[in-house]
Amino acid sequence: MVSIHLFSDLSYFKMKNFRGLWLLLFLLSFNLQAAVIQVVTDRDPVSLNESFQLTYESTDSVDDDPDFTVLKPHVDILNQSQSSNVSIVNGSYSSSKSWVLTVMAKKAGELNLPPVPFGSDQSMPLSLRVNKKSQQDASASEDFFTRLRVSSKQVYVQQQLIVTQSMYSSKNISAYSLSDLNFSGSDVVIEQLGDEKQYKTRIGNRAYLVIEKSYAIYPQVAGALDLKPVMAEARTASLSSSFFDPLGRKGGVVRAQSEAVSLAVLPIPLDADMSPWLPAESLVLEEKWAVNPPKFIQGEPLTRTISIKAEGLTAAQLPELPEISMSGVKLYPDQPLIKDIENDTGITGYRTEKVAFIPTGSGEVSLPEIEIPWWNTVTQQREVAKIPARIIQVSPALGDSSMPLGKPRPLSIQTPIEELKAIPGTMADEDNSFTSVEGGSTKWKWLSIIFALAWVMTMLAWIIFSRKRNNRPIINEGVELSSSRKIKQALTQLETSCNQRDSSGCRSALINWAELLFADAEIQGMKSIMLLVPQRMAEEIEKIDIGLYAESPEVQQRIIDFDVIAKEARKLSREQNKKPDNSQMPLLEPMYK
Repeated sequence: MVSIHLFSDLSYFKMKNFRGLWLLLFLLSFNLQAAVIQVVTDRDPVSLNESFQLTYESTDSVDDDPDFTVLKPHVDILNQSQSSNVSIVNGSYSSSKSWVLTVMAKKAGELNLPPVPFGSDQSMPLSLRVNKKSQQDASASEDFFTRLRVSSKQVYVQQQLIVTQSMYSSKNISAYSLSDLNFSGSDVVIEQLGDEKQYKTRIGNRAYLVIEKSYAIYPQVAGALDLKPVMAEARTASLSSSFFDPLGRKGGVVRAQSEAVSLAVLPIPLDADMSPWLPAESLVLEEKWAVNPPKFIQGEPLTRTISIKAEGLTAAQLPELPEISMSGVKLYPDQPLIKDIENDTGITGYRTEKVAFIPTGSGEVSLPEIEIPWWNTVTQQREVAKIPARIIQVSPALGDSSMPLGKPRPLSIQTPIEELKAIPGTMADEDNSFTSVEGGSTKWKWLSIIFALAWVMTMLAWIIFSRKRNNRPIINEGVELSSSRKIKQALTQLETSCNQRDSSGCRSALINWAELLFADAEIQGMKSIMLLVPQRMAEEIEKIDIGLYAESPEVQQRIIDFDVIAKEARKLSREQNKKPDNSQMPLLEPMYK
């Protein structure tokens, strides 16, 4: 075979540039699909002599391990850990990976942490406030004490109040307990904000371990509110161990009590003029359409999404959106979605409602405004969150000559058959029209009989042929495929399903392949296969059943690594092929009859 190369220098240069351009576009496509890596801190602000935590989290696959050396000019990294999380909610699979750092700031002021590289991916930057030193306490000279902090000494009814309960110990402790909050003088709703936090701080010349709990409190009645002292108890660890106490648990028990806190709960202001009462730090009302800007077409649905976000209120406190009615438009509301997001600053409530609009005609329709009055606890005044009214222009459906909205549709009246008979040129006026039908009925009867007989003869011939075929001696069909060949065909089917990212087909092909490969085992489903294959393959097989209940095929393709399934299946099949296939070996006579 002779190959002739007639490329000129110019064509070679063009092709080289074309390959470079293709490589550049290929690399840019990866940058466009970069993973999103969020970063949060457990407290803000922090003190210069306090440790705090930074959590880097991503729900996508990152390019490489993180390089935290970029943080060293700003903080001292005291500890580092890594964790993975997998959750299934309503059949939807999600996974995330987290990197947690325990750090201490190197200087006071505004701390701006740069993005951390994860290979070609990068995390979000983070800014937080670092105070010069922690607040001094009257009991700072003690080894063990506790205290209460409140966000404000004066709140309105149902306004969020943040209470922080802290325990300080300068000695090592092996166990501890914090008593619950106890209020008197008013009914309150208590919500704990996340889990307990632990960090280190320095007060004076002493280092302390701090264990902290935060709560969101919602007073329900106006008047005086007293927060009773809380009790903290801990067992100090013994510095030296003995034969009878090798873990050093035989330490002393220490107890401490905080001071009481008195609060004032104010009634609803007279000029509030709202129902329900919504005291919040901020409240945002947003509107989104499935198509932006929205385009309304007669008979076609268009979804409108309205969301309420309120800092300082729970989702249960947020009101339902007012019902609206529009002439010429049908409205189909969906079930509202409500959720709370907690952090150190309190609870933020979210409420989302979706409504499908289906115009029944064309023309102009007025969409009324939506107003939600609320009380700003920062400025101490009434405010109104609003979505303004708008005029909707509904376009007529394609090929539809219907009248605009609000105008009556003309009625089309059918002409009676009696009148058609009197109109010359119609079928009713021709006397032989029905006669011709009756005359042709005999011909159609004979054609029907002929077709029926042909169908019966075809069925009889097929039955006779099938019986002869089944009664023939099986000679070469006894040349059944060997077990290795069957496994190879099943593997090909499995690889095809994996390449097509077909989770349903992959599930059936897996069962067929496993029944052939593990002939001695009893395959009853995907769980049986998972016990017989390597761990990586088992993890992806488990995701197949999860992915079958995902919201869309795109979600299935994203969560299942089909390449791992195909790779491990090929490896197991090759190992099986190395074993001797006894199905094709001749049967030997027994040595002793």
